Amino acid sequence: LEQSSVLYNKLCNPSGGGECSFPGIVYLQEAISCTGIECFLDSNPLVVQMDDEVYYEYVRPACVHFQFEKHKNTFMVIDSEGRVAVERENDSDQVADSLTYFRVHWKNGSYPHVDNLCGEGICMVLLDRCRCRGTAQDYALFDYVPSRDEVLSNLHIGGAPPQLSNYNYERIFPQFKVYEKLSYDQGQLFHRNSTF
Repeated sequence: LEQSSVLYNKLCNPSGGGECSFPGIVYLQEAISCTGIECFLDSNPLVVQMDDEVYYEYVRPACVHFQFEKHKNTFMVIDSEGRVAVERENDSDQVADSLTYFRVHWKNGSYPHVDNLCGEGICMVLLDRCRCRGTAQDYALFDYVPSRDEVLSNLHIGGAPPQLSNYNYERIFPQFKVYEKLSYDQGQLFHRNSTF
């Protein structure tokens, strides 16, 4: 990173004398502007080098991206604790033990596992795990303005704080705000990209 960049300054966290303190963990509370080569990267870098001995790893906020996309052959590998990993079809480099597993909310706590024959045969048994075809479905959970409690008890996918995203629209309701990246259809109250 260039020492003149905003990101470098945030990670450096200079002391009163101007020397970098390089804290172990740095949370960026807002979107920051890029400088130089940072502006030409296709995506967020996973690791940045500060000097000869100091590196920072970017850790993406949990659950901010949908794991299953429409029209792509995607599978879920479910371990004995109900955690899920995403496996793409025809990716020969993936092995069940090398996948990254994450927690999910299972309806009524019931999920496919080896003891129930992977959902009574809905999924394939894969050693001590189950492998299920994943599908993405878009549907409106609310066709009315819900209460704050309904939002909190029904919406389980988290997102980055609004100040870290490029939202174009903000709609204010009595008990919450909704952020939109795209213009919303006046005939549709909410859509899949609505962020509460």
